[in-house]
Amino acid sequence: VISLDLRHHVFTMDSPGPGSASIGVPSQFPATQPDEDDPYNPPNPQPSHATHSQDRSPPASYLQQTQEVRASPSYEQDPRHTTTGPIESPPPAQEEDFDLQLAEELGRIFRYYCAGGYDGFDVLPAENFYKFVRDCYMLDNLLTHDDMQAVFFELAVPPNEEVDVRHIVYEDFFSALGSLAARKYLFEDSVTAAVNNLLANNILPHACRAPNDPKSDDIYVPEVLHLFGTHKEPLQKMFCFYKRARKWEDVVQSNAAIGAGEMGCLANDFEIVPKYLSKHVISKLMRSSSTTEGRVNLFYPQFCECMARCALHIYSQHPFSSKCGPRAEQKVAALFNAMHLDSPHELRSRLRSQPEAYRDLSGGPTLIGPWNANGGLK
Repeated sequence: VISLDLRHHVFTMDSPGPGSASIGVPSQFPATQPDEDDPYNPPNPQPSHATHSQDRSPPASYLQQTQEVRASPSYEQDPRHTTTGPIESPPPAQEEDFDLQLAEELGRIFRYYCAGGYDGFDVLPAENFYKFVRDCYMLDNLLTHDDMQAVFFELAVPPNEEVDVRHIVYEDFFSALGSLAARKYLFEDSVTAAVNNLLANNILPHACRAPNDPKSDDIYVPEVLHLFGTHKEPLQKMFCFYKRARKWEDVVQSNAAIGAGEMGCLANDFEIVPKYLSKHVISKLMRSSSTTEGRVNLFYPQFCECMARCALHIYSQHPFSSKCGPRAEQKVAALFNAMHLDSPHELRSRLRSQPEAYRDLSGGPTLIGPWNANGGLK
């Protein structure tokens, strides 16, 4: 064990054991002798614990001066010296405070999607409520467009003298969140756990943060969603076919999504590419519909949205713009008619087999075919 006393440059070392090397004291650091006048090196040092038992009381003059100051009138009039008892620390944050902050945040989100109100009233019409659900990435195979509309019409207030459309008021907004959570997080043990997941995973991270997307606003209106509902059976058959699911219940159970490769096969089978759109354009439409960054991942609602985006793009350009009206639902209906979704026989003939090199192109990094995993060209 080596001990160093740097104040007098003294190096000491215990006697070395057998087989160990000894270290001598360097001549430039001679050992010092105890000095009576040296306070750091007394001749008979006391143990360290003896210093604590010494009398460390202040001198009498200091105590007398302190008593005189405390007895003065200025000391008694100072409010800082009138406090009695221990100083309490600030109380910890209570659960009620957190609930109040959460309610204020949800109120701010509600007012944001009211978009200034409807005729001066803070209410959510159908289009604004659907935009809220889409912006928060709630839609998947468990919470579809039909579920979203069912929640709205279950809680919406009928038109009245003040607001002439069906709408959701602030008091029913929280009930709507509970209904959405129970559908999206179907396998949770309780509604409370489902609502907590909806707040943590969807609403608080994404609400009021979606970029401006006029195409999305044109799609999520009751008229276009009604077309998705009337063509629900053929659209679900197409989704199951390209996902290679035997029935729709398997898609719901696994919450599966189709990728860029499957969507490219559909565009080729129904002659959307190259008759109406180029591969580059449809790749951009896929990425705009996907809810996953860096990869095309289309659940059934996003699959329907991608079809609607294709319709808006096709029938907004010459020469196809003259074949239908200017409204979004008219363009979507025109595309569905061109795909012959109302004819089961024609639908079966369109869903023809493709070579394996062209199908399943979104399953890995090394792909064979014209589509890559991000929905673009190779």
